[in-house]
Amino acid sequence: MLQRKKGFTMCEKNLIDLTNRLFENAPQNDGGVTDEPSGIHCLRYEETSELCASIYHPLLCLVLQGEKVVKTSKRSFQVGAGASLIVSHTVPIASQITMASKDEPYLALVLPLDVDILRKIGSLSPTTVSHLPYDPFSLSLEETSGDLLDAFGRLLSQP
Repeated sequence: MLQRKKGFTMCEKNLIDLTNRLFENAPQNDGGVTDEPSGIHCLRYEETSELCASIYHPLLCLVLQGEKVVKTSKRSFQVGAGASLIVSHTVPIASQITMASKDEPYLALVLPLDVDILRKIGSLSPTTVSHLPYDPFSLSLEETSGDLLDAFGRLLSQP
């Protein structure tokens, strides 16, 4: 699992505040709500959950607070605060929220990815040779960069 750095950066605190504000205006305090201008789906759960099976479509999931486990038939990921789960293809998964409470709910931002747009952008980028080993799986876990946190903040701050 990626190790969580101590404390929140100002950008993370801003995203947590923006996400909580969306739920203040929502009819429910737990579950999911979509920020219409950005298309970002915001998740908030005050309790842990059972293991649930579902289908993930291409997406970027940024966990702001709490933790969840995501499993495929071959891999398991612990996705904690500060981590981003990237799903590149439609894949069946099982997931479970493992860390959440009323005082510190599980909070995540989910941005659906349009694979056709990504392919077009990729074709415009210069070709580079990666020194990373080839990974054929549809899921990857990365520590979220400051630039990505900032981009999510700008998306959620749109009028």
